Amino acid sequence: MDTNHQLESDPNHASSFSVLGLEIDFPFEPYGIQKAMMNHITRALMNRQHSLIESPTGTGKTLVLLCSSLAWQKKSMAQDKPFISSKMINSINADADSESDSMEWLQEEEEEETTKRADKRRDENNNKRDKRRIDCIPRIYYGIRTHRQIGQVIHELRKTSYASSTKVCILSGRERTCINEQIRQLPSRDDKCQELVSARRSKRVGACSSKRIKQHETCRFHCDSRTAARAFQELDRNSVSVWDIEDAVEFGRKHSVCPYYGMRALHEQATITFCPYNYLLDPTIRKGMGINLLNSIVIFDEAHNIEDVCRQSASFVVSQKQIVNLTKSLGNLMNFYAKRDQTNIVSGCKFFDQIFKAINKILAETQFNTQLRESFVSYSQADMLTKLESLGLGREYALTLKNHLKNLSNLASVSSDHERMVGEGSSVSGSESSNVGGADASESPRSGRRRAEPRQPPKLDFESARLINQLAITINLMYAVSEESNPMLGEQTSGVRDFRLVLCRFVEQAQTSGVLSRGLAAVGIVCGKLVKEFRLLCMNPAQTFKQIHETAWSVIVASGTLAPIESFKTELGCTFANIFEGSHVVKSKNIFASIIGTGPNNLTLNGCYNNSMQLAFQDELGAVVGDICLIVPNGVLCFFPSYDRMNKLVSRWQGRGLITGVELKSGKHIFREQKGLGANEFEHLLSNYYRCANGPSGALLLAVYRGKVSEGINFADRAARAVITIGIPYPSFGEIGVALKRNYNDIARSTNSNLVSGQAWYEAQAFRALNQALGRCIRHAGDWGAILMLDSRLHSNRSKASITKWIRVNLIDETAYTPVLERLRQFVIAHNDDE
Repeated sequence: MDTNHQLESDPNHASSFSVLGLEIDFPFEPYGIQKAMMNHITRALMNRQHSLIESPTGTGKTLVLLCSSLAWQKKSMAQDKPFISSKMINSINADADSESDSMEWLQEEEEEETTKRADKRRDENNNKRDKRRIDCIPRIYYGIRTHRQIGQVIHELRKTSYASSTKVCILSGRERTCINEQIRQLPSRDDKCQELVSARRSKRVGACSSKRIKQHETCRFHCDSRTAARAFQELDRNSVSVWDIEDAVEFGRKHSVCPYYGMRALHEQATITFCPYNYLLDPTIRKGMGINLLNSIVIFDEAHNIEDVCRQSASFVVSQKQIVNLTKSLGNLMNFYAKRDQTNIVSGCKFFDQIFKAINKILAETQFNTQLRESFVSYSQADMLTKLESLGLGREYALTLKNHLKNLSNLASVSSDHERMVGEGSSVSGSESSNVGGADASESPRSGRRRAEPRQPPKLDFESARLINQLAITINLMYAVSEESNPMLGEQTSGVRDFRLVLCRFVEQAQTSGVLSRGLAAVGIVCGKLVKEFRLLCMNPAQTFKQIHETAWSVIVASGTLAPIESFKTELGCTFANIFEGSHVVKSKNIFASIIGTGPNNLTLNGCYNNSMQLAFQDELGAVVGDICLIVPNGVLCFFPSYDRMNKLVSRWQGRGLITGVELKSGKHIFREQKGLGANEFEHLLSNYYRCANGPSGALLLAVYRGKVSEGINFADRAARAVITIGIPYPSFGEIGVALKRNYNDIARSTNSNLVSGQAWYEAQAFRALNQALGRCIRHAGDWGAILMLDSRLHSNRSKASITKWIRVNLIDETAYTPVLERLRQFVIAHNDDE
């Protein structure tokens, strides 16, 4: 996450300047790179274009994104129409003339009637969409990778002049916003929340008798959306500045109003909405949150892994355990609604019940290699379609699936109708009983025996509903006919070629605790649960991303590390008219960047897997890390390709006394990122590391590429005076998704020459993870630090070209080990003297 370390917001330092006719207020005198970024963003917004922005951490990227987009939106509101360029105005007029000519031509053509209707309908939809885009003022959706980073973005917004006039909404999950202590203690809060909210709604509309209501728990914090919106509008009015999630939670506790629903109630009136960007990319979440991206400015910040999120959002994965829970829920629903002649719901439940039971049967009958910790069975395209057909998921069932999903989506309203009917019946019974002598409504007036309470309609739990929705989304994407298809030629191009079917069997490793468990893990004996999964994997991130860029006014994909940038240009299937690769605001004298290809014993540091298993290589790496820690003060970060590789190396270093040597010689305390750390445990680890790193002894933090430490954590100043990277983090060949993706790209290039090859994609994933880790060091203009890459393979020109620009241009020419360390020592001495 890129926070700005320029002067704190002060009217005396505020700046206002014109970019392409747009006045932008900036809280400081902007750097040159910031002005250049604002120019690119403004041009994109004025021309309804999409942008890729790579700007190193510390360059004020987040502040630039906010000020540019809010300034453009403010001017558009002032003139009651989008502020667009003269070029775009001319283009709109030309398109209008062309559209008129096209309609005349279409009327003269003698085509198939179905083709004419389809073309006309598509043209009408496009015309309507364009009209809305021209006439409406785009709202802004600001997507960031994590909830934690939303607070950092809000902190930057508070520095701007736009904060006071901006209507903000934050969309977040229950895990961060729930204030009901009963629910907060649960591992999964969604189902319990929905249960209590449903009971409260029933109580509010008088759906049940008063005696029955007392028997059902409700959430006292929930209220209808209008009341919630009015309550949280007070938060807007009473806040000195823009509020964040913590402010909303505190406000909710003080006024006994649910922050989760309260913040959602502000969404409709907001001019800018902040959320994790998977909320924008995932169709299921987007629908559930009521997010409509039509005509919107969509910003993806810290978006270096957006390709992965897009593929995951279009994929369907289900385990046997999930299937058992889901079919049990469907069985309860079928039994309940069959007795009430709700045939549509029963039919829908039966349809999905059969599909998931068929999937479970396939998983149970498939022969996996039980000798391996992980084994896979993958299908060819033809076999995949045959298998899906046998499951009732063939092309001809796509519409049936959609209709059954619609039936199940009405469960909430059907339940409400049922509850209202029960409530009315209770009232009638109560009246009758009082007429015959005042018997209680829950007793039979004739027998005096207590009548059985009508039970609450069973609900489809949150996880089951998500799985059914995701299956429907994936199947819909698979069989949706592409716009490039030509029905007149019999072409039916669909998304089928973008999906792969895989069955998986693996051991889900349990958290290791105790000496025995750690010892077993060290020798490859894994304790855990056996898991079997059915995976319908999307290979093409454009399947998800096209739903964004085809409807939005403008999409801005930004990060400190997009490099290698070529894959973004092709993988997302979007035309990025504006591409910006910025330099760092840090002076070159404050950056020490080196590739170390040999160790103190002149052993080549080629970090390929086979070499990494050699004891001499492991010892050489340990010696290099130790030498660097002796030279560099305060905090040092060291990244490994995987948890397994890190554990093996650390185990060897401990056995050889290298770890103890580092602690004794440099005085640094050593911390290690563990796999599967919870949020509180991770925060505790960071807190202890920061404390030691800023102290006189210093600290060494061992972490992994793509782990929590490498993503969006701020290690400014003494927290990271050096970053050491070990090896190149190529994705594992053993991951079936990686192998399938490489193969997919090679095949897809035959019809899409712009797509990068499988090998190029593979390398891009490695270097993007490397660049992300390198960016943890040197976080603002006044910061300094060393970047040390331990792998001889990085000396090649091909590899250097994939390193992010601001580091690449600062690489020293020296390659011999001893001279490199001497130059590092001189660099540290010079900057320590300055402090």
